[in-house]
Amino acid sequence: MKNVLPLLFSALLMSSFNAAAGTAQPPLVFATLQDNTSTLIKQAAALLTAGHPAQAGFLYLRAGDAAAAAQQSDTAAAAYQKAAAAFHLANDPSSEATADERLADVYLKQAGVTPAAGKPATPAPTPAAQVPVRPAAQNAPAHPAVPKVGDAGAISGPPVINPAFGARMPRKCKPVTHVPTETEAAALAQCATENGGEPGAFDPLIYLWQNVRVQMGKSRPYAYNADSHSTSIDTEARVYPIRVTGDQLSCTGKPTCMTRHADNAEGTCYKTTFGDWQCYFSQVFGVTKSSVELPVPKTY
Repeated sequence: MKNVLPLLFSALLMSSFNAAAGTAQPPLVFATLQDNTSTLIKQAAALLTAGHPAQAGFLYLRAGDAAAAAQQSDTAAAAYQKAAAAFHLANDPSSEATADERLADVYLKQAGVTPAAGKPATPAPTPAAQVPVRPAAQNAPAHPAVPKVGDAGAISGPPVINPAFGARMPRKCKPVTHVPTETEAAALAQCATENGGEPGAFDPLIYLWQNVRVQMGKSRPYAYNADSHSTSIDTEARVYPIRVTGDQLSCTGKPTCMTRHADNAEGTCYKTTFGDWQCYFSQVFGVTKSSVELPVPKTY
């Protein structure tokens, strides 16, 4: 049986490459694409667990492509991120760069930026092109100088260690119903971007952020091109641009995690139509492509 599984996965990969090289296939309904995405992610996770990171990376890429075609940008971004991590484990920098480029394309589309015809789909990570921002209105209120809640621990409990990984689980935040302080915004950004490690999950990875620091700018009005991708955003509330520094970790159960540093990645904090606040930032722009191995994190 051990010998049969790699052959089956190899046949699956070869069929995908042949289909990509051949004539265009008829359009699929979104439901079918989403089903394919889920199946591909499960198969990729199984390959990664079996010690085949290169093959897993290619399936994660296919999953990301299927999710992007189904307009599931969050799922596509997660799949491309997992593809990059798998290719890193396989010591395949060329394929890792491809996954990073597709991930960048997802964030560009979310931000309403369309690459010009005849130019590369993924532009260089220039800070000015990260998030289109409408100029702040004159006399726009600045971020409150006095924090309403000084300790970010008030919006999340203590870290929970996953015994299979030796690392902490992704951070979970309680709703924040006031404009967050910079400390709270850092916690909200962690909660929004970390994932993996859930019991019974197929994906044998945990994605975490450490040493997160947030700088909040002056508030501005809602801007369709920059903010329409934000889930349940209150279009009548003001939006706070943020700059984020920190370390992005991909943990596989080893004593160390693949770690990349982010310097001044950009994003926003915004109020939702449910009255709570969310903070998100780009996990591509401002994140170094080179990585180091650091010990698994046990704290926030």
